[in-house]
Amino acid sequence: MPQKDSSSDASRTGAPPSSRRVLQTIYRSVWVVSLAAIVTMIFVFQKRDLTLTKVDRWSTFSDPSSGMSLDYPSNWAVRKSGISGVGSVVSFVYSKQIQMKVAMDEALGALLNVENSPSQSNPNIPQVPGIPGLSSNDLQGKRVPVPERMHQYAGRRLTQLGSDLQEGATTMTQIDGKQTALSDFTYRLRTSIGKVKFWGQRATVVGVRRVYVCEIIGPESQRGILESVFGRTLLSARFQEGAQ
Repeated sequence: MPQKDSSSDASRTGAPPSSRRVLQTIYRSVWVVSLAAIVTMIFVFQKRDLTLTKVDRWSTFSDPSSGMSLDYPSNWAVRKSGISGVGSVVSFVYSKQIQMKVAMDEALGALLNVENSPSQSNPNIPQVPGIPGLSSNDLQGKRVPVPERMHQYAGRRLTQLGSDLQEGATTMTQIDGKQTALSDFTYRLRTSIGKVKFWGQRATVVGVRRVYVCEIIGPESQRGILESVFGRTLLSARFQEGAQ
């Protein structure tokens, strides 16, 4: 059988076998370095999205249609939207993972009007699913304040945030002279740098005819700044129910 002429192979490829091996090694090295650079960039950008800088400048957001007026960090983007069954929603976005939202919740407002209706004392009014004791004002034999029951209902969406959801005790306070239920919560979310523990705080502000739901979320490592931002926003908030 005739022997294969390796020299003819080298001449056809334009380079000797040793040169081809060197080129292949170089190509592989470039590919590995490029892949490492891409992974590093993803990690850096993700870390930046999860790291909140201290806020030193504030702006004021006003929306006459929903009656909202509040302060927010100037370097956070403002996005307003309307959601059927919820009403007006404004999001203040620092990054995909760090956001604050304030909503005029029309669904809760309708339930509040039912609660405040004189017919609410009628024992024939059915219970509203998802709100313990809305009609009876009773939860396990104890009278539960209206703001706390509204807070319980608004909290149902927390299950959509991530895994290992845990919510702390609800405390009662006042925002803009209105009764408000406040609570913290934590959950875990898988990101490109692994599973990260998140922290959030939410407030349900109950007026005479309207209910406003406020919330902030971000990595637990940024809790100190998040609490400061949310506290400043809530202290500045004004909710005018008479606005049209």
